[in-house]
Amino acid sequence: SVNKKPNLSRLKRRPIPQEPEPDQLGAIARQLLHGGDPVLFCREELGWKADPWQAEMLRWTGKRMILNIARQSGKSTTAAALALHRIIFWPKSLVVLVSPSLQQSFELHRKLNEHLTKLKQQPRLIEDNKRTIELDNGSRVVSLAAREDTIRGYSAVSLLIEDEASGVSDEVHEAVRPMLSVSNGQLLVMSTPNGY
Repeated sequence: SVNKKPNLSRLKRRPIPQEPEPDQLGAIARQLLHGGDPVLFCREELGWKADPWQAEMLRWTGKRMILNIARQSGKSTTAAALALHRIIFWPKSLVVLVSPSLQQSFELHRKLNEHLTKLKQQPRLIEDNKRTIELDNGSRVVSLAAREDTIRGYSAVSLLIEDEASGVSDEVHEAVRPMLSVSNGQLLVMSTPNGY
């Protein structure tokens, strides 16, 4: 029998992988670094260096955190950065912001929007209004007033932030807890001392 040479023309050639462009490589590196470290994300993308307590809050990986902290200390700015980091780097995340009044929720929402405008690479927004921000990766932020009759109905919440929690009733605290049960989400409760 005669050994025939294989017909190489029939073999499929694998495409040679293309090297990413320098800006793409930078974007990939930023995505990996910032996705893993919210403190670096704040410094490199938002332009502010976290204080030690803010860094601890941003790197928190537990399920429940309570902050009792003075006014004008930067808690809302830090919480908004934490929420923004979550919706960018954790696709399909639902972040719920709860405050005693809708106006207070809007303030926290506004801080998140301010952070959003500072990003070097702007994410594509599906929805952007006073109450909701939704990104094209399926993540969204919803701002709500702490009223038991209107707060129900959200499930699989990834991160729930209660701002000025000393003004939130016990009934509302109980009403929001089931939102976290399916997703095993995080609850951040922060407040200035009631009366100060």
